[in-house]
Amino acid sequence: MRWTSHGPRLRGRYVAMAVAVVLGVGACTLSPMPSETMGVPGLDRQIANYYSSRAWERDASCVEPSIRILGSSVVERTADRATLDVRYSWGSGGGDRGNTCRGFGERRFTLALDGSSARVVGMTGGQRPAG
Repeated sequence: MRWTSHGPRLRGRYVAMAVAVVLGVGACTLSPMPSETMGVPGLDRQIANYYSSRAWERDASCVEPSIRILGSSVVERTADRATLDVRYSWGSGGGDRGNTCRGFGERRFTLALDGSSARVVGMTGGQRPAG
């Protein structure tokens, strides 16, 4: 085996780049839920809780899903109300009728605004009956 003057250094750079890419992809995959939607601390958690307590997916075959917010955008905002389109992944422990209960979705959430705070008051999409 013949070594060139730059062989080991170049190989070390490739290894370092590969490690950086793997760590970067892992960090993206494992990143936590964003902490501030619309600059309101805790709003993502509030959206997740609202969804988890009311939503169902796949025409009610997955009735207790949890959510991981992937992104959101403000559709409309007034002094006392805002609507957000929220993109998310969802999953639950199991489904009726043998369905796999996980997937991706987008729903519109309605917020009541009061100064610097916000409260989730509505959401589109399939929901469990109140009661």
